[in-house]
Amino acid sequence: MLVKISTLCYIHDCLDRIAQNFFLKEITAIVKSDSNDPTKVLFLKIKAFIPVVKEVEHYIDQFEIGDVIYIRGKFIVYESYYMVTATLIKVTDLEFDDMPAIGIGITITDQTTQTAKTVDENIVLDFYVEEQIGEKEPTDFWVEVRYKVNNTYLASRTSSINQKICSTNALLIGTINYLRPTSDSNEGKHILTLEEISLLSTPNGPNYFTLPSSNPLSAEQTPSSRETQDQNNQPDRDFN
Repeated sequence: MLVKISTLCYIHDCLDRIAQNFFLKEITAIVKSDSNDPTKVLFLKIKAFIPVVKEVEHYIDQFEIGDVIYIRGKFIVYESYYMVTATLIKVTDLEFDDMPAIGIGITITDQTTQTAKTVDENIVLDFYVEEQIGEKEPTDFWVEVRYKVNNTYLASRTSSINQKICSTNALLIGTINYLRPTSDSNEGKHILTLEEISLLSTPNGPNYFTLPSSNPLSAEQTPSSRETQDQNNQPDRDFN
C-alpha cells in the first residue's frame, strides 16, 4: 500500500554506519506539532541511505546535527514515534525556533469496514494500514481519521463508505499526530486530520475483508524487543 510522509524536522542526533554499497545515516529528528506550545513535538527515527559510489544519483543532501530539513519518504508507526526511510532530504535555512509547526503530512491507502460516526463534533473512522519498510519492522497499524462535522465537502466524500457492510479502500491525505494516553487504562493512538479522500474501491458482497479486532502492535512487538535491521539489508531505492 501507499504510505508516504513529508515534513520539516530538526536533526537532534545522527549515527553513521556502513551497509552494503551504502552509507547509512540513522537520524533522530523532532517535528513541532503546536505553534503555541514548544513542548508538543513528534519524534522521527529516520534512515537515510547514501550510495557509496558517488556517481549514483540520490536525493539526500549533506546535513549536520542542528539542521532543519525537509524530508519525504516511507513510514510506519511505533507507539510514540514514526520510523521513516527517507527518499529525499533537503537542508533548509531555518533554525529550530523559526521552524513552523506544520505537523507531519502523509498520503496513505488503507481499508476500513466501518461507517462514519460522530465523536465530539468530529466525524471519525478507523482505518487499517499495511506497510513494510524493512524485513524486521512491523507491517501494519491503525489510524483514526477525523474531520469536523461542518466540513460538507469531506462529508459528501465519505457518506457512501461501507453503507453495504463491506470493505472500502481509500486514498487519504492529511496531517498525522500521536495522541498520548490520558491514563493507565487508555492507549495512545495515531490521529489523521483529514484534508482529502478518494475512494479506491468498495468490493461487492458482505465481509469482503476481515480486519484485526485490535491494534496489531502488541507489547511483544514494541521497538525495544525487536531486533534492529541487519545493516547489510539494502534499502528501497524508489526515489520517486
